[in-house]
Amino acid sequence: MRSSRLLRLAIGAMVVPLVLMLIACVVPSPRTLGLFLGPGMGAAAISLVAFLLYVLRDLRGRGAL
Repeated sequence: MRSSRLLRLAIGAMVVPLVLMLIACVVPSPRTLGLFLGPGMGAAAISLVAFLLYVLRDLRGRGAL
């Protein structure tokens, strides 16, 4: 795969909010919820954009777009 860096970025960026969500569920406090809703949701948005770019590049490379 030529653009596997985008896929690795998407996976790595999605791990951050998932871990923060688990921490917020186990220890619900304003600080953990703030970490999940602030940087965690930002990392999730970056992950979704990176995955969308990966899919679009793959489709363009296969001639589907």
